[in-house]
Amino acid sequence: MMYKVAFTGHRDVDSVAVGYLLEKYLSEICSRHRSVLGITGGAVGVDMLAAEACADCGVPYVVILPFPFRIFTAKWSSSARARLRRIISGAVRTFVVQRSFSMAGYMRRNMVMVNHCDVLLAVWRGTPGGTANTVRYARQVGKPVVNVF
Repeated sequence: MMYKVAFTGHRDVDSVAVGYLLEKYLSEICSRHRSVLGITGGAVGVDMLAAEACADCGVPYVVILPFPFRIFTAKWSSSARARLRRIISGAVRTFVVQRSFSMAGYMRRNMVMVNHCDVLLAVWRGTPGGTANTVRYARQVGKPVVNVF
């Protein structure tokens, strides 16, 4: 049976140290489960680090975008768009939650990720925002949450 790990975290966290932490937790999960799948939302920061940690650990992953790539990355730098393209090319599958932009689309994406995971790995400072909302939702629906930060 496939054990599914979803990731959530801040966009302004994009460091080697956090990538290392994600790989460490992912390796521990892999040592306890025969088959692991990563689930990431594709955003700059923790989402991208999580996909890269999956790739580095040999864990297949899916990317769940809130909107189509063109809309999701409209205000991103060209290097961030290129990085997401590389991540998507390494994914076993990419899903799009809705076809047009809305702020609610981000939470819909996060809810889909939580609904399909067995555990949520969070890089969360305890501050309000999307990561906090995702952690709260996971707890409401009874999913275990591990804050790796």
